[in-house]
This record gives sequence, structure tokens and C-alpha cells, in this order.
Amino acid sequence: MPSLKATKKRIVSVKNTQKITNAMQLVAASKFSKSLEKSKDVKQYGAHLDAMLSRCIKDASPAALYPYLLPGHGSSLVDTSSDTESSEGSDSSSKSATSLLVVMASDRGLCGSLNAQIIKQALEVISGAHEGKHVLESNSAPGKLAARQHDKLMAGLMDQGYFESLSSSESQSAENTENWEVFLWGKKSWSLEKSFAKSAQSVRPHVFLKESFVDSMMTEVRLRALKDILVEKFFTGQWRRVVLVRSQFESALVQQACFEDFLPLSLDQLVTSVPQDSDDPMGSAISPLWEPQASDLVKLLIDKKLEVMLHQAVLESLVCEHAARMTAMDSATQNAGDVIKNLTLEYNRARQAAITTELVEITSGAEALSSS
Repeated sequence: MPSLKATKKRIVSVKNTQKITNAMQLVAASKFSKSLEKSKDVKQYGAHLDAMLSRCIKDASPAALYPYLLPGHGSSLVDTSSDTESSEGSDSSSKSATSLLVVMASDRGLCGSLNAQIIKQALEVISGAHEGKHVLESNSAPGKLAARQHDKLMAGLMDQGYFESLSSSESQSAENTENWEVFLWGKKSWSLEKSFAKSAQSVRPHVFLKESFVDSMMTEVRLRALKDILVEKFFTGQWRRVVLVRSQFESALVQQACFEDFLPLSLDQLVTSVPQDSDDPMGSAISPLWEPQASDLVKLLIDKKLEVMLHQAVLESLVCEHAARMTAMDSATQNAGDVIKNLTLEYNRARQAAITTELVEITSGAEALSSS
């Protein structure tokens, strides 16, 4: 049994730790509420942007959507889509293109198993398991109006010869093994390099751009610059896909790692936001006048949509980090309280045993003196 002094020292140490975890819980709770409000604002802005985009797509040419829908081809085919030779050449170049995986983890730990789930999800995407949760799975199915618009866009792509390229590209991506480049965003994602060394992948992904998550998260200029890099290299065919691995917020107690297709966009991402009710203030019978033209405006709106998607992913990752840390520190504070109770009970028992021993010794000595 440890001494009274050692037990008391442990009690003081655990109490100090409890104060630290309690303070971290309060700080995380404050940051969680602020980041959650910002995330809701960005979601609301994104919903209005999607509604405007859905109205503009109705009057735009399907060719305006083509660069964002076909993996590894980009805008180089917009002007030469009628030329079959250029399309075949682009298809052959897309076979050798690699895909980019952006892993969004936190800079700091003490947030439970959140970062470990993100690392596991990234490895599953690279290995092709895709057992994780896709962001679009949580979205509601498109309504009848969205389905009609989806069919109209597909018919327009088929009339202009784009649908065959889309189908062949999807079959190639399903058959060919993808090579990956990895963008590690957040210091806790850097441990992914060690996992690559232990994995049985024949081709080790190229890891680059170790950038701090906190330093670059809230600067809109830097987010816009990063989005421009992703779009430009996707358009030039250097990357045939761009996938985001991040955390998804469900509640203050539940956060899950997920992956999201950033580029290419799917038609479902463009038409699921079509309003199903006639809430359009302009009225369905009145066709709006677009300035600039609808096809040009669609490109600007999609470009803005990609920027909002990236911003929303960063903010949601922050919300999950603060929520996970708040839960972890609350659990640590409660566990520290349990440890303090057990140590106090142990200390009292040891103290009572020591007092009893002293009383027995004093009584025994007094009896010995009186008998003599």
C-alpha cells in the first residue's frame, strides 16, 4: 500500500489535471458554439447559391457544365467537343492522370478518436474500399422537378456527344487502379505517411503540401487560391478526381469521418437543390433575363459553389473538432473525479489504519507499564 504522502500527492496532481480538463471543456464549448453558427451561415448561403444555380441551369447550355462533370478533361474540350479526335486524345490522357486526396484533420489532439477515423477513412478511399460514409448519402433524394431537370441535362449532353465521353470515363475509372497524390491539411494528418509505409499498396501515394489547418482556414483569400489550384489542375488533366476526406457533424456527441467528391461534380449535386415548391418570386411562367448570358453565369456560379464547398468543409471540420474535444474533456473531467474519489477513499483508509496502529501501540505500551 502506498504511503499517505504519496497518495496525497497523487490526489493533488489529479485535481490539477481535472481543473485543466474542465477549462479545456469550457473553451471548446465556447469555440463550438461560435463555429457552429458560422457553419450554419455558410450552409444557408450555399443553399441560396444552389437555388440560383438551379434556376440558371434551366436556361444554360449543357456544354457549360461539361468541364466540371468529366474527370480529367477540363475546359480544354469545351471548344473542341465536336472533334472526335481531340476527345479520343483526351480520353487517353485521362487514363494516366492521378487523383488528389485532400485529408482535413486537426492541428491539435485531445479530441477523441476523430483524427484516427479520418486517417482510416483516407486509407479506405486510397485502397478503393469506399466503406466509409459519403457526404451525399445523407442528402434527400431529388424530387420530381429535379429528376426532370436531370433528364433534360442528360438529353442535352447526349445530343452534343458528351454522354459517350462521360460513360467511357466512368467505366475507365471503375476498371483502372487509381494513383493518388495526397494533400495533408492539418498536423494530425501527417501520421498518414507512416500508414502508407505499412500498407500493402504497390504504388505509394505522393504526399505534398504540409500546411497548417488553423493558419489557413479562415482566410478567404487563401481558400480561394487553393480552390483555383484544384480547379486549374483538374481542368488541365493533371488530376482526374479531387476527393475531400473530412469529418461530418451530426450532433455534439456524434461526428463521423466521410469523403466528398469535390471534382468532378455530378449532375445530382447540381440538380438536388432545385426548389420543389413554387416559391420562386419571379414566377414559373416568367423566364428571367441573365446578364451575362446564362451559360457564362453558370460557370461563375459553379466556381463560387466550389469555393463554398471548400469553406463549408473547413468550417464543419472545425465544428467536429471542437465538439469532439468538448466531449472528450468532459469525459476526462468525470474520470478525474472518479479517480479523486477512489484515491480519497484509499487515503482515508490508510490514514485510519495508521491511527488504529498507533492506538494499538500506545495501548499495548500502557498495559505493559501498568503490569510491570
